Amino acid sequence: MKKMSLFISLLLLVALAGCQSGASPSQPSIPTTVPPPTEAPPPSEEPDMGIREGSVMLTGEGEEVTITKLVEISSQVQWAVGSREIGPNLVLYSSDEGQSWADRTPPDSTLDPTSHQEAIIYFWDKNTGWVIFVGSNLLWKTTDAGVTWQSSTLDASGTFGGLIYALNQNTCWVMLFSNVGSPRNSDITLYRTLDGGMKWELMLDPSNFGSVVHGFTKTGFNFGSPEYGWITRETQGFYFEPPLDITRDGGKS
Repeated sequence: MKKMSLFISLLLLVALAGCQSGASPSQPSIPTTVPPPTEAPPPSEEPDMGIREGSVMLTGEGEEVTITKLVEISSQVQWAVGSREIGPNLVLYSSDEGQSWADRTPPDSTLDPTSHQEAIIYFWDKNTGWVIFVGSNLLWKTTDAGVTWQSSTLDASGTFGGLIYALNQNTCWVMLFSNVGSPRNSDITLYRTLDGGMKWELMLDPSNFGSVVHGFTKTGFNFGSPEYGWITRETQGFYFEPPLDITRDGGKS
């Protein structure tokens, strides 16, 4: 009897040991590396609200104007020409990066209030600049950012547009266009001042038919000194290479 009880006890011990030595249920593996955090999308850039050529804005009187020319003097100062539905162009001035604009149009009483006369402008710095309207022979200059203007009367007017270029505050050229003959002919009348506009000298006009620069549309001109300058023209495909015209006498030839 004692042997039987001992044998049963041994069987129970063996069975208990077998249960304890069995494999434990598998556990989910713990990752050894952490995935990088998902990058957040970059913040959207603020829309550029600056005024540029082609922008439409309202004047202080609520009149809508379209910017046709923008001249940036510095990061703060800008000049602009604004075209409106009725009336000559406006000359506009900003000293706060284009956030606000002041009307600095020359007081030209000869302009037609029902016209769309274009303002041709050139500004040497934030205070000094010149303006002439297409069809007018009054050339305006300011030295105080358009608060006041002084006018000079030229013998000719640009019925077909024009360009202005200043070498410095005293030396300036005004080129006026007149459409003669075919649409590709744009005769020029060229004036120069060496004393800030006190006196304007006629350098070239359409009567000088020997000058080749009367042909085709003028796209720009520039002077490196009171004597040496260049004119570029658009030949509208009549020549393979567009001409570059050079003067060595201030524009007379």
